[in-house]
Amino acid sequence: MVAPAGVVGATTDETTVTTSVDDSSIWVGESVDITVTINNTAFRTLEVESVQLVDSTGTVRTTRRPDADRIEPQESTQVGLNATVEEIGVIELTAVVEFDEHDEPVRESVAVTARDPTPLVDLTTTQGSVATERTVQVSIGNPHDAPIRRVETGVSGPSSVELGDTTGIIPTIPPGETRELTFNVSGVEPGQATFDVSLSFATADGRFWTRRVNNTVTFDDPTVRVSPSTAPVRLAGLDVSGTGEITISGDVANTQSTALTGVLITFPDSIDSTDTRFVGSINGGEFAPFNPISASVSLNRTTVPVEVSYTLDETRYTTVFELPLEGVDEESALPDPDPGGSSVGTNSTTSGENGVPVPLIGVGGTAALLALLVGGIVYKRR
Repeated sequence: MVAPAGVVGATTDETTVTTSVDDSSIWVGESVDITVTINNTAFRTLEVESVQLVDSTGTVRTTRRPDADRIEPQESTQVGLNATVEEIGVIELTAVVEFDEHDEPVRESVAVTARDPTPLVDLTTTQGSVATERTVQVSIGNPHDAPIRRVETGVSGPSSVELGDTTGIIPTIPPGETRELTFNVSGVEPGQATFDVSLSFATADGRFWTRRVNNTVTFDDPTVRVSPSTAPVRLAGLDVSGTGEITISGDVANTQSTALTGVLITFPDSIDSTDTRFVGSINGGEFAPFNPISASVSLNRTTVPVEVSYTLDETRYTTVFELPLEGVDEESALPDPDPGGSSVGTNSTTSGENGVPVPLIGVGGTAALLALLVGGIVYKRR
């Protein structure tokens, strides 16, 4: 992954310190190179004792002395620092320039994003022609903003079951999309079984990776069928922020006992956004977080629709949630009489599809739903 160079700086009366990173987006477990430039804008010599790289917890990642520890007036020097990032997400690293006892330290930070190259893997099962046979469907989701290619997959299961073909190849998985491989299993007894999925794949930067993940599936008794009558998904812990350019994050809840698979968060075609978040599978009665998604909306909008797609009992569904934006008044908070709409508003209490009260709280330009469930309208895709 190659990102534009980031440069930030801190200035005192006599010193300017800038930090730059050639690649601000790296894979987790890789190292990042940071260049610290120290400019002496004073009319006296500065003596540099050391330059440290400190993370947000205060831990010193590395320390170096510049090749020239004395910086003459109106001159500068550079110090290269290197640190390995083991945490996934945005990491703030701070360069601390220590001078001799006559000058205070100068600090300047730079942000680095570390991503996990591993695709999202989800397993589901369907009943075969006889009670002891199943098919195991392996869904592989690409959470990145570029394709992954030549995804080679191998599956192994417990000794109590017998697998047919155990390998498969997917040429390309576009960003934000999933592809599926199906494997036949025999000798199945009702209950849980753990399968080991091995992956080798190439990311858009030409790097090749190998990963191994475990997934546990439940082989249901084929004589028992579950037929849900209400939408099985809700949104919870939502944070809707921004004006014009909005960002939404939160959790997806599975309100039933049956697992949902292939859960996908996106905006409908009517909204200016290509953001998609693949969540994967959610067991019955559990929550799963989704990373922020963004969209551009007109300033006069009071709500924004969000689609949650998922597979239940081999059928693909989409639930549409109408989420409020800042400034929804009391009247617009009333339930929508149109059955194609939603019943959610700001600073009021309305009911979702299952009748659960859903109070919304406006917080400084952010409509926050804290640990609450929001219902939506369900559409079945045939």
